[in-house]
Amino acid sequence: MSQPVPQDMVRWLTDQLFDMLVTDKRWNLIPPGQAKGIVENILVSDTRVGISPLRMIQEVGKTFGADAVLIGQVYRWRDRIGADFGVESPASVAFDLSLVRPSDGAILWRGNYDKTQRSLFENLFDYKTFVKSKGLWLTAKKLAQLGLDKLLEDMPGSPLKEKTVKE
Repeated sequence: MSQPVPQDMVRWLTDQLFDMLVTDKRWNLIPPGQAKGIVENILVSDTRVGISPLRMIQEVGKTFGADAVLIGQVYRWRDRIGADFGVESPASVAFDLSLVRPSDGAILWRGNYDKTQRSLFENLFDYKTFVKSKGLWLTAKKLAQLGLDKLLEDMPGSPLKEKTVKE
């Protein structure tokens, strides 16, 4: 059964992503609040019946003269029920990030993270999550942070990708 994603968690994830990216001085980032203001202006001035999400992304990017727009969508956010050492229900998150070129709407890159934490014995192939969690049951925030780290490691031009290669 699908549950709505809490807006405060969407904002938290957006802020985390922005904070991770803003450390790289090669990029000129537009704060999410500023971009949201442009979206509202576009919606108010749109004389057509509606504007498609892709067209909206393109318009925002063009307004700022951006080479690319990074967008995300959170599909699932379920916090664990329980504590660090035992749970009734594990944390589960699903979200994706897409890098879109405003000039033509081309998707330059897309990454997806979909994880429900499992015990090591339930999924031996996911030992990396077990090690990163130090054997503890994670909150949805901590699980999502692992997801952001993973997606940014995979994103072209990401400072995290370069850091991983150097290590």
